[in-house]
Amino acid sequence: MANAIIFGNLTIDDNFLQDKKFTSPGGSAYFCAKTFENLGINPTIIARYGEDFPKKYLLKTIYYPTKATDKKTLYFKNFYSHGGDRYQWVKNQQMAKFISIEKIPQNLLKNKDIVIVAPLIDSLSCKELIKICNYYKNSLVILLPQGFYRKILSGGRIRQRNWSQAEKIIPLFDFIILSNKDYFQAEELAEAWNKKGPIVIVTKSGQGCTIFNKGQKYTVEAARITKIVSRSGVGDIFAAAFAYAFNKNGNVVDSGRFANTVSAYSLRFMPNQLQYSYQDFVNFIRYPKY
Repeated sequence: MANAIIFGNLTIDDNFLQDKKFTSPGGSAYFCAKTFENLGINPTIIARYGEDFPKKYLLKTIYYPTKATDKKTLYFKNFYSHGGDRYQWVKNQQMAKFISIEKIPQNLLKNKDIVIVAPLIDSLSCKELIKICNYYKNSLVILLPQGFYRKILSGGRIRQRNWSQAEKIIPLFDFIILSNKDYFQAEELAEAWNKKGPIVIVTKSGQGCTIFNKGQKYTVEAARITKIVSRSGVGDIFAAAFAYAFNKNGNVVDSGRFANTVSAYSLRFMPNQLQYSYQDFVNFIRYPKY
């Protein structure tokens, strides 16, 4: 059984969608770990969290720190428009501070097949990113850079910005996965990054994904969807599913198809109900209404 480690953030999310509100656990670390659990991979999360974070939804996951470090977890308020756009606010930003790899017990760091680095806000320095990549030179290392493109205004409102340190960091990773909503020229950016080494994938919600690999561009269509309950974490779920598949078969396009299927199937669940199996995905591919 493969092992994964996620350097990211755990959150409590208030989501407002089509005049409905629901509160749930969230953050890239949560959605990646939940996907790994469902696919039979052992996940470890490196992230601060508060006493209000419901660890019960990730019963197979190892947490570090092992206990809450504060009263409140990093908090996001997400407003989704009818067109699918998302507007965000954040609180408790101190809980997004990353833990240096040098302070993490070695037994938690060793023997990891998959490594995902996924900051939700710009709280991870280039120095720490380099340390992580150097430690895991023989692992599959993936970056989800969405947090580097977020600027926090007064009152906690989040706006998009440029990532000034990108050129120093992108060559260190095997894969970079970003959404076309993370940056307004995501595909142009992905094509340029691919020339510097990593395979770059742009997810496009209901339009599937685009993969840039060794100067070639591949478009992978989205899976058919008959029911949508929540879009929360769908990009993170894609990333974890892609890592799972690529770790098994080493085929970029096939892994993209699998990840599209898993993320599409996940749309029918609330964030705290993401419980399914590999066989469910097989059934979903054969019978989209399953």
